[in-house]
Amino acid sequence: SSGINAEYGVAYRYAAAGSHLIITARSVDKLSTVEAGCKERGAASVHVIPQDFSAIEELEGYRNKVLEVHPGGVDVLVLNHGAMPISPWMATPGHQDREFVDRIYRINLLSYMELTRLFMPSLERREGQIHVTGSMMGETPFFTAGLYASTKHGLHGFFKSLQQELLVKQSPVSKDRNSNSVTVSIFAFGLIWTAEMEQVILSDPNGDQIPGIARGDVGESADIMISAAITKPSLVDYPVAVSVLTRFMQMLPGFNRFMTIAVPCPYEEIGEISERMREVGSKLGYQRGNM
Repeated sequence: SSGINAEYGVAYRYAAAGSHLIITARSVDKLSTVEAGCKERGAASVHVIPQDFSAIEELEGYRNKVLEVHPGGVDVLVLNHGAMPISPWMATPGHQDREFVDRIYRINLLSYMELTRLFMPSLERREGQIHVTGSMMGETPFFTAGLYASTKHGLHGFFKSLQQELLVKQSPVSKDRNSNSVTVSIFAFGLIWTAEMEQVILSDPNGDQIPGIARGDVGESADIMISAAITKPSLVDYPVAVSVLTRFMQMLPGFNRFMTIAVPCPYEEIGEISERMREVGSKLGYQRGNM
C-alpha cells in the first residue's frame, strides 16, 4: 500500500489485466484506497485481508483466509512488503536493540520464507510463480544500511537456493517457458524514487545531489515486476547504472574499498544525517515496517 505499488500500482496493473486479486498490508485505510483503484481499473475481483507480516505465528491463519477466498490457491505470490532501516549500525543504538532487529528480520526475511512455505503446495498444483522484491543491498552491501543489507542478503541467499532446489526437484514451480528463465523471480532494485523515498532522501541536505541516472523510475520498476509474469527472469537488476556499479564492487574488492572511503563527509556527520533521515522515515513507516 506504499512505495511502488501505491504510486504506479503493481496491483493496479494486474487489475487492468482482469486479474483476481488479494491485497494485503497493515493499513486498512490504505488498502481501501488500493481496493477502489483496482476495481476502477477492471479487476475481476478484489479481496482485502489486512495482516502484520511481522507476526509470523499468524501467517498460517492468513494463508487459510486466502484459501477461503480462492480455494484453488494462487497463481502468483508477490512478496513486496518490507521495513527499511537506513543508518550505520554502530552509529544507531536503536538498530542494535534485539527486539528491533528481530522485528526487521521477521518482516524482511522470515515472513517471506514462511509465506513461501505455506503457499508452496498450491503454487505447485497451479504451476505458479513467486515474485520477490529484493534489493541491490542484497547483492552488495554498504555501511549506511548494515541491518537492512543483512536481511536482503538473507533474502537473496534463500530464494536463489530455492530456485536451484525447485529445479533439482523438478517442481512445477520451476517449469519455465524459456530454457533460460525460472519462476522464482528476484527484483534487485536500487534507489527507486517513490514519493516516500524522496522525502527521506531530501531530508539530507545533500540528497538532491543524487544524479538522475542513479534513481530508478517508479513506473518502470512496476512494469518490470508485471512483465516478470511473462518473461520469468531469475534476477532483475534496476536501475542499470546502479547495477553496473554493484557488479564492479562485487568483482573488484579494491573498487569496493575505494567507493567506501570516497564518501564525501566524516563518519560523525553521516550519523547525524542518518538520524534526520530516520526521523522522516519513521513518520512514513519505513523504520518500523509499516509499508
